[in-house]
Amino acid sequence: MQTESMRLYMDQKRAQGEQEVVMTGRGSRTTGSAFELDLQSSMATLKGDVRTEYE
Repeated sequence: MQTESMRLYMDQKRAQGEQEVVMTGRGSRTTGSAFELDLQSSMATLKGDVRTEYE
């Protein structure tokens, strides 16, 4: 997961970002214009113009 900046809310165990985010996996690349991250479950939710490209 790559982004330029994010806000960490350690007391709530979450993070969020309002900048473009890129997530890469085996054979895929997913982008979004914002995200939320649950630090307890390690689950990311991409928001905005979400797109996935497959190789």
